[in-house]
Amino acid sequence: MVELIEKVTIHLTKILLSLLEMHPNSFLTFIGPSLSFSVSLILSPETEPLLFPRFVVQCFNIIKGVLLCDEYKVSLFLEYKITVRERCGGLFSV
Repeated sequence: MVELIEKVTIHLTKILLSLLEMHPNSFLTFIGPSLSFSVSLILSPETEPLLFPRFVVQCFNIIKGVLLCDEYKVSLFLEYKITVRERCGGLFSV
């Protein structure tokens, strides 16, 4: 029974990873929940007995995929640029 649960868990995390790789814009709604889920499971001492190595690797792959995704980097840069302009007002206008 444990092997089946591990297999299903790995399969579901692979689905999330392929969604992230193939359609990053569709993954936007899953960024927050998947990152908080991955980080809380990996770093929490209470969940350590529930973890198995392949799942930990998949969680780190999700975190890495979000951090290295080019589509998210561009959008975060544009958001930062807009907020800097709003805060500075006409300070840098030519």
